[in-house]
Amino acid sequence: MLSEVANFFQIVGFPLAILALFLGWQQLQNAARTSKVQMLLALDARLADFEDVRAKINANAQDIDSVRLRRYIAVFERVGLALKDKQITLQQVDRYYGDRFVRLTKRQDALSIVRNRDGWKDFYYLREAYDGYKMKLAEPPLK
Repeated sequence: MLSEVANFFQIVGFPLAILALFLGWQQLQNAARTSKVQMLLALDARLADFEDVRAKINANAQDIDSVRLRRYIAVFERVGLALKDKQITLQQVDRYYGDRFVRLTKRQDALSIVRNRDGWKDFYYLREAYDGYKMKLAEPPLK
């Protein structure tokens, strides 16, 4: 009798364990998606603090405060870190931040701030990855 009960629990327990693993995996996936959305919202909120800098960059103004410009660049370094850690994709970078990043990297005052490549590794990671992505998009399709 006892062995029959043990056999029953083995038969029932195994599928329940598989179900628990599956549900745990789904919960982990949902948490990962939620964290990515939260990270994007945090980046957006941080960039919103620099709308004055963005407006001056778009107007090609020369009177941008260098401290605020450095902090604006630092936000893009965080975008590079998120890209390196696979928290966002190049498609998302292009969609949400591409235009402002391209305009930023065309400014000589911004480039002079990041001239020390070792001090801005994630910024350069973003720049190189994004430049490669844009070049790939510009290539004509193979026939």
